Amino acid sequence: MRTRILPTLALAALASACGARYVQPPPPTAVVDPTILPLRAVTIYLERGDASVDASGLTRFGTEIVGTFREDGTFTLPDGLVWARLEPDGRLIVQADHPASEGPTEERFTLSDDRLIRPDGQTLASLDPTGQIVTALGTHSVGGITSRTRRLALFLYLVAASYAEDLPEPP
Repeated sequence: MRTRILPTLALAALASACGARYVQPPPPTAVVDPTILPLRAVTIYLERGDASVDASGLTRFGTEIVGTFREDGTFTLPDGLVWARLEPDGRLIVQADHPASEGPTEERFTLSDDRLIRPDGQTLASLDPTGQIVTALGTHSVGGITSRTRRLALFLYLVAASYAEDLPEPP
């Protein structure tokens, strides 16, 4: 450590003797990643039809386009209305009309890498170790599941279940 300090001190002394001022370099700035929800192709195989999202975020239930996921954590309906948004801390806020709702709502779910939790604290869906979604209605296979798509898959399940009016009641 002494060999590193001495040259630095020597350079500072030399600069001072020549009339120059030593200026401390600015601290490095942190790079903030705005991606809350990484987008990848994911498909959930449900009894009433498959729910899928492609790498651009376009989301389908069966063959019908039902909206778009964005990396900032929002899900918008085809008319551009934001239906839900995922906050960086895992809060999932459903905030607008949806085909399965009767008017404006604001429900707060919690989303982790392995569970989707209802506002009342009950687990709506979870991912088992094999990457399948487990709900009160059964187990659903998921295509494209990776460590980076787990939250996307659970968010997609909420969209699909709401769209199909298949939200299971807690036990």
